[in-house]
Amino acid sequence: MFADSDDYLPPDALEVTVGLIKRADADIVQANWYKDIDGVIKFSKRLKKDRQYDNKKAVKAFLNSRLLGGYICSKLYRAEILNHIEFPVDMSLGEDGVFAFQAFLNASRVVYTSTPVYYYRIRQDSLSMHGSANFCDRDLDVFKQIDYIHKFLEDKEKSIIHKKGEKVFRFNLCLSALERYLKSDNAAQTRYREAGDRLKASCDELWMETFLVTVNPRIKLRALKYGLISLLFGFG
Repeated sequence: MFADSDDYLPPDALEVTVGLIKRADADIVQANWYKDIDGVIKFSKRLKKDRQYDNKKAVKAFLNSRLLGGYICSKLYRAEILNHIEFPVDMSLGEDGVFAFQAFLNASRVVYTSTPVYYYRIRQDSLSMHGSANFCDRDLDVFKQIDYIHKFLEDKEKSIIHKKGEKVFRFNLCLSALERYLKSDNAAQTRYREAGDRLKASCDELWMETFLVTVNPRIKLRALKYGLISLLFGFG
């Protein structure tokens, strides 16, 4: 289990997750979490029912951002599936997602539980909360993350080559980066114009298929909104 240095676990975190791994014979347990916002505890509103996934469904859920996510905290991993998995050293943003995706690819069974086993601490005065809103060099790692996910899917050489899910993943990632780019000031937009054009081209290419195939209602709505704005007004 991983934990950030600012965060903490409830007393029964390992009891809950180890118990689930044993009962379900699972390789990964992904659990719900609390948010600790300057000492105010809030429950993360996610699916209330526990759920089990086989390998194929787990990969599909990850690519569609459907309950299974790229954050590495609030998960318990069976050690054997992490052999030969490393965090990419050429990224400063999105490396957690690359690591988590490899773990899901190696997992035969994944369990999601709505029981919170993690406190994610948020400090309103922290650098991460008040950092620059402008697009910057670390945002370019979105392209590396996409390339890593594509490579790992190709390397598996079996039926979980989720081409449609990969397109949903790419669209959702590119749109988030594009939105950040468009909110940046003129200097940042000028400096990263090539990246902005590349992100927009990907969204233009992928939005319609994403709308049709994604199993995530939130992403479906994002794709439809992007497509309508692009067709009617031109996005950005």
